[in-house]
Amino acid sequence: MLTNSFSQNVGIGLTNPTRAKLEVSGAVGRTSGVFGGDGAGVSFQRDVPAIGFNQYFDNTSRYISNGQAFVIWLNTLTGSLNYDIFKTAGTANAIGTPERIMTIAYNGNVALNTAEANASFFVAHSPSFPTIRFRGTTYSSEFYRNVAGFDTHITGGKAGSNLYIGDVGTGNVYLGGTAAHRVGVNQNASNGLDIRQVGGRGFVLVEPTTFHNWEFVTIKNLTEPGSDFYVMYNGDNKGNFFHIDGTYSPISDRRLKKNIEPLKSVLPGVMQLKPVAYKMKYGPDTSKTIGFIAQQVKTIFPQLVEHIQDTNTGFDGLNELYTMNYDGIAPLLIKAINEQQEKISLLKEKNNALKKRIEAIEKSIIQ
Repeated sequence: MLTNSFSQNVGIGLTNPTRAKLEVSGAVGRTSGVFGGDGAGVSFQRDVPAIGFNQYFDNTSRYISNGQAFVIWLNTLTGSLNYDIFKTAGTANAIGTPERIMTIAYNGNVALNTAEANASFFVAHSPSFPTIRFRGTTYSSEFYRNVAGFDTHITGGKAGSNLYIGDVGTGNVYLGGTAAHRVGVNQNASNGLDIRQVGGRGFVLVEPTTFHNWEFVTIKNLTEPGSDFYVMYNGDNKGNFFHIDGTYSPISDRRLKKNIEPLKSVLPGVMQLKPVAYKMKYGPDTSKTIGFIAQQVKTIFPQLVEHIQDTNTGFDGLNELYTMNYDGIAPLLIKAINEQQEKISLLKEKNNALKKRIEAIEKSIIQ
């Protein structure tokens, strides 16, 4: 039934069209109307509101004409807006099987290639293509999950390209969230943090203004069946920890030294050193230990004490600290022992000379 009202509104399937210039009441299946020529058209559907492109619904989805089809529809039960596509081209009036390409939930969550998901943005896995691809000017970066191994991959696109995480603005970057999580660099993690060296380079800490750096690297021992832990500064070897007993050995090769001269007398200074027992003010450990006071040592052997002036000392209210080279005490003690031994040797010589004189005197008296 076609009705033309006095207001010039046109109604199809109703007698008094008052809500629009064209009102349609009734449907074949859900399809209330199809607009288009002999080729593909656009359908409007009710009950489950939908707009079909080369698609209509008469209790099943069908193609309006030959070709691809697409439909946008509202799920009245969940409130989601759905975008379905017929990936296989069909023929006119043939049944088509739609596949979901996007869902917008009533709460704003968006899901791609799947139905509603409990995430603000959810992308379903694609067996043939990356889950997400970010197009660059020439190469693309990709994000995808390996279903067989349940591994997540993030690639930089071109071979040899860099992958940056958290390089803009401020904030923290977390790798792993609990004690059960393990992080591996250049390898699968078997411990909390595993770093596999590449090209003989290890773990490097770089000072950002001068670019001075400390590097920690493991190097195979050439004479023992093991590897030692080396400490490098700006690429120069400063010492290593021996793999058998953990002993630290600083570099001491004569070929690396210049202006070599013997120490002057240190015994008087060593005799002024005052070892003390003490407890530290900071930290939870209240155990008593022994050592020296850096300020006292500085007055005697200043070369053993370093005065650090920095606002970042790690202790509240202190913007400068004194540190001490305890390893440097050993050469002083050896030198002091040598000096003491020389004095003992001189005393022995004098004592022996006195004994001989006494023996000579006693012999002359007896005669």
